[in-house]
Amino acid sequence: MDRILELEALVLADPGDSAFAELADIYRRGGDYGGALDLCYNGLSANPACHLGRVVLARVFYERLQFPFAIRELRELYLLDPKNIFVSKLLSMLSPSEEHYFGSSDSAACPMAQAEFSFQELAAIDLFEKDS
Repeated sequence: MDRILELEALVLADPGDSAFAELADIYRRGGDYGGALDLCYNGLSANPACHLGRVVLARVFYERLQFPFAIRELRELYLLDPKNIFVSKLLSMLSPSEEHYFGSSDSAACPMAQAEFSFQELAAIDLFEKDS
């Protein structure tokens, strides 16, 4: 509880502080998807380079079955680091056809892979850039 209060104070003082991502993930795990979305939108608006925030946002969309939006966020991460095998793997599982995440503007028509995937693998994204 103390950690949540600490994160909330940091985000209140600076919505772009990378602490928004950790707080949004706590909200997401607690089922507060609305709160998590708000934190991610505000945080990424102020700090679009916060990769972990984009991962959390993708997780929220995925858990809410909003697959085209999850794919959009993963695509953003992929464009920042095309050699990241974890992002590539998740994109290929969510959208097996490359054209659906590179060039198709009709995200509603995007077919979803039936395979389950784990966002836990995306913890490795933290390694390619820790935001401050």
